[in-house]
Amino acid sequence: MRRTPPRRRGLRHNARNHGSRPILEAMEDRLLLTVFTVINTNDDANPGSLPWAIGQANQASGVNFIDFQIQGAGVQTINVTQPLPAVSGTVVIDGTTQPNYAGKPLIELNGAGVGPKVDGLDITALDVTVKGLAINRFTGAGIQVLAPGGATIEDDFIGTDPTGTQAKGNGGDGVLTIVNSNNNQILNNVISGNAGNGIHLNGQLFGATNPMTSGNVIQGNFIGTDLTGAKTLGNKGDGI
Repeated sequence: MRRTPPRRRGLRHNARNHGSRPILEAMEDRLLLTVFTVINTNDDANPGSLPWAIGQANQASGVNFIDFQIQGAGVQTINVTQPLPAVSGTVVIDGTTQPNYAGKPLIELNGAGVGPKVDGLDITALDVTVKGLAINRFTGAGIQVLAPGGATIEDDFIGTDPTGTQAKGNGGDGVLTIVNSNNNQILNNVISGNAGNGIHLNGQLFGATNPMTSGNVIQGNFIGTDLTGAKTLGNKGDGI
């Protein structure tokens, strides 16, 4: 865990009045950013694991960050055998921080050993980002957004292997949001192979007749195909 220090109030000397008393100048407040680092593939709540990092971020104030620094070459698979903690704090979970990331996930969440009707990640806080992960073989949705919105789901492979070429679908939708969830961004993902819809947005998508729903953006995704868009992997339900 690393903390970036907040900016402190400082002293500024008035250069035009030499010998005068220093002037106290208030500086803007800065939120404390706390970084929790995942260093192993353990499926427990001990320090260095993903469940531990999510739990710590849930308890920390401000906008927090989960990065990955797991030793070893290639894809690092976290075999999930019990539900991960719901993401209840504002946090960026960034799989692209794993060393040697080059456009394909190097962090895989494999839910093949988890119990029935378990989602990969349940997001219950506003303004959460999930980036650069492969999320597959869970018995529920790959990602479920339970908060009113503000989620960013970007550069993830949801329902495929980390190469983006083989279907390893989740048992529900790839991405599922609650009714009237606003300002979500689903960008540049591969969402394929899932037993439900690729993206299931409950309620109305663009808010044409419902002012409670607005600001959702779905852009640049491969839905129902492999990473190249040339091979069909499908979703059993609708694409969106």
